[in-house]
Formats: sequence, structure tokens, C-alpha cells
Amino acid sequence: MNLATLTTAAGPIPIVDAQMDRLVDEQARFRVVGTGPVSQRELVPATSATVKYAATHPRLEQAARDVLRAVEATAGGARASAGLNVNGVAFGTSQPGYAALTTRARLDDDRVLREQVAGMDANELRLLNDSLVQQSVAETNGTLANVVAGWMNLGPKATTTLLSPPGSQSSADAADVVRIVAHESVHLADQTRAGLSDSAESTLMEAMAEKRSTTLPSLQRARAVLGFDGAVSDDDLAAALQRIRPYGGYEQRLDAMLGIVGIRGNDAASLFERTGADVAAALQRALARGGTSASKARQLVDDALASAPRDRTDIEIL
Repeated sequence: MNLATLTTAAGPIPIVDAQMDRLVDEQARFRVVGTGPVSQRELVPATSATVKYAATHPRLEQAARDVLRAVEATAGGARASAGLNVNGVAFGTSQPGYAALTTRARLDDDRVLREQVAGMDANELRLLNDSLVQQSVAETNGTLANVVAGWMNLGPKATTTLLSPPGSQSSADAADVVRIVAHESVHLADQTRAGLSDSAESTLMEAMAEKRSTTLPSLQRARAVLGFDGAVSDDDLAAALQRIRPYGGYEQRLDAMLGIVGIRGNDAASLFERTGADVAAALQRALARGGTSASKARQLVDDALASAPRDRTDIEIL
């Protein structure tokens, strides 16, 4: 199978990019197949290097399975995860490889993109592909992991740590990976959208992923399913939160908005356990109770979130 083939309802559309396809084929990449609880779905090697890599890294498939278990736990258990759209888990062994995996995830499984390319000629497809590659390189520069079109793509830091023999990782590296996977698992576990503008939606999704993944119970749960209970202490997890906290501005903006409409303390904490769409709806309802029209409330929420300060990110959802 040509890894550079994008299939739409109109048939296969070839997008040939020798450099990107070579990079993708050098990475370990599993497609998740089937339905039901996420952790029980089939893992199918999606590149020729995956099988070869497994021979020298015996933890490869188990690491992918552990990531799926983290997603399942974040979703609320096996039954709650059964309806999730999870397309795959990929391990980037280099920064260019991680960027290439990001592009490939879009080309393979971005449904909106599939609709856009229908009817494009060869030159338009080439321009689109070049744009996607440049976008992925820029977005993955300095980041550690992402979720794109149902794929969790792990950068080289997470890949190296997850695939190292048990007990060989430093406690700091293991704690960082717990932190990374916990955050990205929220993005796969909560795929509902609030219907805001792209900028506001991104702010809300990242703020909510931080709120849900940085509680001690969430981190402890991820630590257990990733097999790091003996290597990572609660203090290690707390230190990881100091090293990797890329969305402080987003969180502050969300907290400020909730405070303005009177949602604080336990009420806010309870709301963070729900979806980002639930949070946006709660903000709009609270504004409406204060006399703001429904349409104006929606616009106020959108404007406030869209204007959140854009921090330099170490973890990115694309």
C-alpha cells in the first residue's frame, strides 16, 4: 500500500511526497481497529518499520496498549470509552518524524480535509500537501505530543521513555511522560466541540485538558496504567507540573470567566470533570441569567476565550 494515498468517497487521490513518506515509514505507528472499549481494540502496524522496531523494542506494542488504557481510564472506563473515535497511536523517534506523523494523521483521517480535497487537480493537491507539511513542522516545533484526527502522536522524548526497559527511565523523564499522556488522553476522551470560533475553541479545549489532567487523581491514574507506579512518586508528578505547564494563560482566562459569573470552588471543579462544551454552555447560561441575551452571551464567551494570551506551548492539540 502506498502510504501517500488519501482515499475519499470519490476514490483514491495520490499525494506523493517522498521525504515525508520516508520519514513516516521510519516511525512506529499503530492503527487502532474495531469498536468497543478502547483498550481492547486491535492494534495494526501501519508502517513497515513498526514490525522491525518491535523486534528491538519489545515494549512497543505494550506501550501503545498502555496509552489506550490511559485514554480509556480518562474517558471513565471501558464502557464509557466504547464510542470514542481513536484512529491510532504513533511514536516519533525524531522531531522531523514526529512532524511527518502529524501530517500523515491529517491526510489519513481528517474528515473535513477529505471533503475539501474532492475535485482538486494534481497541482492543487501538491500545494495542499506542501502547506500541510509546513504547518505540521511549525506546530510540532518545541512540542512534546499532539492529538490529530484521532491519532495520538508522541514526540521523541515520550517515545524514548515509554520504549525503554522498565526501571531504566529516570523518575523525572517518567513523570514527564505521565504528564504528557494524561493531557493528550483528555483530548481523545473528550471529543465534543462547543461550537465556538477556532481560536476560542482551541483555548477552551486546552484549558479543559489542563484542568482535567493536572489533578493528582488524574496523574496517579495515568501513572498506574503506564506502569510507572514504582518509578514515579507524587512529588515527581508535582515537579513535572512545574516543568510542563504550557497553558497558564488559557487556564487563567477560563478561571476569570467562571469567577465573573459566580462559578467558583467545588462548582468549578465539578464542571471541569465534564466536557469543554458543558463549560461553555454553563458560562452562556450564567450570563443569560444576568440579563444577557442568549446570542450576546455566546459572543461574549467566544470573544473572551479567543483573546486568551497565546503561551509558548510544550504540548499541543492540533
